Amino acid sequence: MVSGLFVWPSLARKGRATFLRDRPLRIGLPFALAAPLAPLAYYPAYRVSAADPGFAAFLGQWLSLASIGAWPAGPAWFVWVLLVFDGVAAGIHRFASVAVGGPARLASGPLRRPRAFFAVLIAASAVAYLPMRVAFGAGSWLAAGPFAVQTSRILLYLVQYALLPLSLPAAAKAAIVFAGALGLSWSAIAALRRIPAVARVI
Repeated sequence: MVSGLFVWPSLARKGRATFLRDRPLRIGLPFALAAPLAPLAYYPAYRVSAADPGFAAFLGQWLSLASIGAWPAGPAWFVWVLLVFDGVAAGIHRFASVAVGGPARLASGPLRRPRAFFAVLIAASAVAYLPMRVAFGAGSWLAAGPFAVQTSRILLYLVQYALLPLSLPAAAKAAIVFAGALGLSWSAIAALRRIPAVARVI
């Protein structure tokens, strides 16, 4: 959803063609770099939990996954999904320009009728999630090499990525980004709490 906050302004500023040219560089390249390095991210957890914590044993198990077509990319799995979502957003942008007179008019709808939009958002989220949850279960994943997706939630992610940012004013978007940055800093806070003088403050 955080990525979706900036898609519509970016499309309006750059245009669809430039936006679609930029996405593989800004999103596809980081994923291409992160996926091969994923084993290094998984190894520390393996080292403290496996009977044989050696890297050779870990590499053997990792390659056994690769032999059946699996290559877990860790948290970077969502990056390639965002790349696909950006393509979908560009298509919606084109449709909106023709069907409703432009994304600006589309985005103004939720602000004029927030209760109706909220009801539509809840209904769309339920339709996107509940049938997939029943069909695939909560923990189901679909993977091909480093390209993985949480099966039951993929349509829910798409709905919230595409629709929810339309209803948020700029201040709310800034607050979400700020909260996300705080969430990513949890490890730094945990490290600071080991310092007695700092721990008494935070």
